[in-house]
Amino acid sequence: MRIKETKMKITLVHATCYKVALDLPYRKERLWHDVVCVRIETDEAISGFGFTGYQTNRFAVRECINRELGPFSL
Repeated sequence: MRIKETKMKITLVHATCYKVALDLPYRKERLWHDVVCVRIETDEAISGFGFTGYQTNRFAVRECINRELGPFSL
């Protein structure tokens, strides 16, 4: 018996930037962190998210994903 192989295709790669507030119990002031969220969708209606943000230039990462890596993956 042969199993039919189908290849899932990426249909969307989109990155966005956020500034996230962290309230920690041992600090009086709020900490702010810059993060990049990447959403990936497939032709089989499966989607996922990835996050990065520690000491990155979030705008450069976002643009690299949206302009270069995302289109390359499609």
